[in-house]
Amino acid sequence: MGLFDKLFGRDSAWYVDKCNVNMERKDYGEAMRCIKQAIELAKTDEEKQAATAKKSELTHEVYHQALEQAKSFMRCHNSEAAQNAIDRAARHVQTDEERDELNQLIEKGHQLEEEEKVVDEHVDGEEHVTGLDTSDKWNLYVTALPFDKAQHYDELGDAFKKAWIALQEGLFVEAIEGLEAIYEKHADDPYVMVELGRAYYGKGDLDKADDMLKKADDARQDIETKLLRAEIQWALKRFDVAEEVLQAAHDLDPDNNSVLARIAQHGLIAHDFESGIPAIEALIEKIPNDVSVQRLAGRIYLESGDDDKALEAFETVNRLYWQVNPQTKQLTFDKNAAAAAAGLYIKKGENYPRAIELMDAIRANTKGEEHVAVCIQMADIYEKMEKKAKRDELLTESLRFMDDLLEAANKGPEAAMLQLQYAEVADRTGDAKKCNEMLDAAYEVFEGDAKNGHPLAAFYVELIDDKRAGKPFPPASEMQERLNAFAQKFAANRQMSQAQASDGDQSDSPNMTINVSVASTQNATNEDAMHKMAALASQMQMQMQSVEIEDGADSESEDESDSNESSNSEENAKE
Repeated sequence: MGLFDKLFGRDSAWYVDKCNVNMERKDYGEAMRCIKQAIELAKTDEEKQAATAKKSELTHEVYHQALEQAKSFMRCHNSEAAQNAIDRAARHVQTDEERDELNQLIEKGHQLEEEEKVVDEHVDGEEHVTGLDTSDKWNLYVTALPFDKAQHYDELGDAFKKAWIALQEGLFVEAIEGLEAIYEKHADDPYVMVELGRAYYGKGDLDKADDMLKKADDARQDIETKLLRAEIQWALKRFDVAEEVLQAAHDLDPDNNSVLARIAQHGLIAHDFESGIPAIEALIEKIPNDVSVQRLAGRIYLESGDDDKALEAFETVNRLYWQVNPQTKQLTFDKNAAAAAAGLYIKKGENYPRAIELMDAIRANTKGEEHVAVCIQMADIYEKMEKKAKRDELLTESLRFMDDLLEAANKGPEAAMLQLQYAEVADRTGDAKKCNEMLDAAYEVFEGDAKNGHPLAAFYVELIDDKRAGKPFPPASEMQERLNAFAQKFAANRQMSQAQASDGDQSDSPNMTINVSVASTQNATNEDAMHKMAALASQMQMQMQSVEIEDGADSESEDESDSNESSNSEENAKE
């Protein structure tokens, strides 16, 4: 049974009916996608008029829902969330009466900004709304739920609400304590099981989360639960189970965008491109202007080796998400997509001016080590374009930033890596005196580390000796190969060392482990410092053809079109 079997007999009327079902559930994101499909499939004027009328009705409902959310957030003194809801309502205005109503609310919002605002704290890395009692928080958070779920949660009582609010705020221990008590009283309630599973997942108890969500899934066939189960299978590296769960979700609703997005993500995580690519292409066909879909497509194509399609996807992200604020002149763009596209242009050896344009935007929005790396990469591009003056300008800028970094750097490996990078750039600008000064400073640290058996330090001692003997710095590609080999060796040796320690093996194996102590002015360092040393080394030699995109497992919650979170979903806002 394939993940993408086409089901026949779906015409415009079928999608109108499905839109009605989702409207009743307050799942406006999925309803909007259905009605768009209904309009597209309409074969007669009558069908098109019926579908268009339904879309107008749906748009009106979305407008009023957003308006009520804005009012709710204003009552809770959450001006930022209120503004987001107002923006969403504005995108769904259809009549002059609605516009006047919205303008009145906007004026009220401006007044709110002048008043004392509730300050957000961050607890366990999650946003935490303060200054509100449980009732206020409940009214704030519940607006994100479909109507039927919100009603059921309300019926579960105050103890459930308190535990559920703790879960939303990242207070997982408190949430688990409360939800476990609720579960004892409602052991057959799949909604309670799901929220308890989410709490276990948030705390990192993957096995408990898996068991609880499987119980919930068995009790109630629900797409949202299956998608959450798939995430946990990824975390547990059970890719075969994840595929089975996603297959079941696809069987429930083959047209669900969230399901297709998770299947595409599964293809990326499990390197199962035979399923991932068809899924992402199905999404692109349905919602081609969705930034998150194009971003995910770029990553999948890149990992699968299709550079042309990856470049097309990343440039689509750049086209869709490249905006200059007319007041502040501040550019808003996707830095990772821009870097990926620039790297692919360089790898393909084409369109260097476009690569420079993208890198220049990144350069204007970076600082510290990242800014230095971008300057050097741009200098490399200008060198390929035979524009020496621009190359030297960028290299000089990188040196200015490295001066600041060296001032703030800890003595030892961190400073030594920066000094070595500084020496390489100074060498390119023809400043032999500064180059030698930095090489000497770095050598003092690396020499001590090399004597203690650290392979990376030994490599850099050899590199500096070669440079002093008149040899050029090796090409970046060669440096990257050696650094990759070091990283693999270091990881393997650490793993073996840990295994020996756990087995109580005290055999004399001096070559099996790496001594990470540093014979330098600080006398000793720890593994974290050496890891940072390796990371700085890798960054120093970073090549744009080796494109990395931030993952974020992404558990990809923000990178997916989640129709089940209709109240605040990006898909709703796009209409």
